[in-house]
Amino acid sequence: MAERRSVFRPRRDDLRRLEHSLERSSLAREVTYAQREMSERMRAWLRDNRSPAAEHWNLLTDLKLEHLPHAEANPGTVAQPPP
Repeated sequence: MAERRSVFRPRRDDLRRLEHSLERSSLAREVTYAQREMSERMRAWLRDNRSPAAEHWNLLTDLKLEHLPHAEANPGTVAQPPP
């Protein structure tokens, strides 16, 4: 999202540093968002349809940037992290 929205671009380097620091916390096994029971067929579909980022973080989800309406909206006020 920081690449697409100019309002986030000043924070892009900070976000990249945070992403790199999280690499050590990468999941060792595939997980879903709160769905404990999921058929193998659904898991296979999600593996085939997940984003490269979801694959990298070992998440079974089909959530993509285009599913986030605020990623394309006109920039309004953006919450700033605490100092």
